[in-house]
Amino acid sequence: MIIRTSGWKQVRVHESSVEDRADSIGVSVIVATRNYAARLPRVLGEIVSAEAPPGVGVEIIIVDNNSTDDTANVVKAATARDPRVRYLLQTQPGTCASRNLGIEEARGSLLLFTDHDVLVDRNWIRAHWAAFQDDAVQVAQGPILWEGGLPDVPEWMSLAALPYLYPREGTVFVDTLIACNIAVRRGVFEHYGHFSRELGPGKTGGGEDTEFASRLQSFGVKLHFVPHAMVHHEDIRERLTPRYFIWRGEMEGFSMETIHALVQWKPPRTFRLTCKLAKHRMKWCLAWLIGQRAHQGKCRVRIARNLGKWKATLRANRMKRLICSRPPSLTVFIISPMRGHVRQSIHSIPDIAQEVIVVNGCSSDEKIAGWPSEKVRYLDLPPVPGWENGDQALANRAMAQAHGDWNLLLRSGEVVGSDLRHRIPSLMKDARQSCYLLPVCPALPNPSARLPVSGRSSNLELRLFRNLPPFRYALAGGDAGSFPSPLQARARILSDAHIFTPGPVVVPQVRGCPLAPTLPTTGEDGAPKALPSEKAD
Repeated sequence: MIIRTSGWKQVRVHESSVEDRADSIGVSVIVATRNYAARLPRVLGEIVSAEAPPGVGVEIIIVDNNSTDDTANVVKAATARDPRVRYLLQTQPGTCASRNLGIEEARGSLLLFTDHDVLVDRNWIRAHWAAFQDDAVQVAQGPILWEGGLPDVPEWMSLAALPYLYPREGTVFVDTLIACNIAVRRGVFEHYGHFSRELGPGKTGGGEDTEFASRLQSFGVKLHFVPHAMVHHEDIRERLTPRYFIWRGEMEGFSMETIHALVQWKPPRTFRLTCKLAKHRMKWCLAWLIGQRAHQGKCRVRIARNLGKWKATLRANRMKRLICSRPPSLTVFIISPMRGHVRQSIHSIPDIAQEVIVVNGCSSDEKIAGWPSEKVRYLDLPPVPGWENGDQALANRAMAQAHGDWNLLLRSGEVVGSDLRHRIPSLMKDARQSCYLLPVCPALPNPSARLPVSGRSSNLELRLFRNLPPFRYALAGGDAGSFPSPLQARARILSDAHIFTPGPVVVPQVRGCPLAPTLPTTGEDGAPKALPSEKAD
């Protein structure tokens, strides 16, 4: 019997059943749908008839986003004909919520995503599976074709308006993702997070795949292209109207600014967007005067896109004020602690943490005096095949379990200094900031010694940050082992708020600097004793 933690619940699963499922299912196809019962049978028929790799089990997960039509009966009828088809109901609105539920329930190591208005090629599953036999491939995009061939392009638009609908000859890597034909290893979601629930159809109308691609690229993950894994999008010739592209431009702008302001928590750009909106409106007037209809159409789309951004900025400002008006909650992660280190770390964060998550390295039998058991959770994360199992990878996987507004990372034996402990509540209330660089210093063997703030005995590390998808450690590329450089560049540096690590260091006494905690001594069993109270308190 093994225990797996999901949210606040501990689910007990027989070990043999877990191994059986892992061996039998290799590919999980996830389709999010809502009110599409009329055409769903044809879509399901194409997926069911797609050829699977020899010896590889395939499951087809249809996630119903609270449809009001006959979607449930259509899927259940397909399940009766083919037991590989599974039906899931997601009551929370949004396509991303449905996809994330499919990710959590999927049993395959390779996850394929498509939409309810897309017909997959017969070789679709095999092509993606063959590409992922290379361990370097973590995420892949397949080509998207028009059903019925290329359309007749109206005179007011160009093929560049829909570049994602055409295969790219000779392409090895892509710079973005289109969610109706992507393949992702399960470990990518475990280490870098799921789709953002603030985006996508049902929320902003789109942008969830663009944000996911941008996030992965910031972590050093390359987006591969699989030319033979083709899908055919339904014929949308009736959408090729100016009204549709104006709506799409506004939706794209709304999604882009939501990513900027809420998902990445960057400063608002209201004045800049207002100026750009006025500029494109003037260009449209000029194009109308000189009779350039094609340029006039482009200006209308750009006006709509900037109008969408402007609306998203106003909405983001309201949501930020709402988020920051309530008391913020803090989740503290203790990564791979040694025996006895959990107690001293937890004792350094009284009354500021609403949740403590201990990751790999401590038994729940170890009692923490004065702390309610419901505030401390213990996660035992098994290694993911093909991925490293260092502290950074464990922290990434544990962050998906956090329920707080902010995260604070501590490694084995680290404690929060009194200067940082007193400032954390006010730091979390600052609506302008999303992350902080903190000095990580060795603890002092001499209780009377003082730590110089301006000295070189500390390293600045990004340890306190909002609970947002972009805040993950990069495990590949030039930033491997740390947070992406753009995040660290906009982090606020706190030189007078410390995290202390166990380890002796010789430093001079400097007046006016905060006291460092004393280094815990070891007992007869070799385990460190509880940390004494700091003199600064």
